[in-house]
Amino acid sequence: MGVIEALFLANCGISVASYLPQLVKLVKDKTDSASVSIGSWMIWVYTSAISFIYALFENGDLLFMLSSGLAVFFCALVLGILAFNRHLKFRIAGRQNISILDMVKSEESFDLEPEMIPEVIPVKIDE
Repeated sequence: MGVIEALFLANCGISVASYLPQLVKLVKDKTDSASVSIGSWMIWVYTSAISFIYALFENGDLLFMLSSGLAVFFCALVLGILAFNRHLKFRIAGRQNISILDMVKSEESFDLEPEMIPEVIPVKIDE
């Protein structure tokens, strides 16, 4: 492994480590995480996915695939937790001021009540 490859691998580790503070903040957040932009994380998921697809089908470099694949994973993880905090957490918990960490530590059961689940209306297709 050359110097550039070693630096790129180290860069991959630094990149992964940079997601951890945001993940910890979101998991401990007792609010709806309104101060974190969903739009930005959606763009980061998209751009990392395009980089991964490029690495997979055009570039073929394993380190680039690893780096971009991890970026997709962690961006999607942040986006998923953010979407959960914003749209589902309080409906499931039934109250404000609770974090995902509190929900996991709690012995209380958190389920969606039937009235919280949108009704699916069947659509008839004429043949």
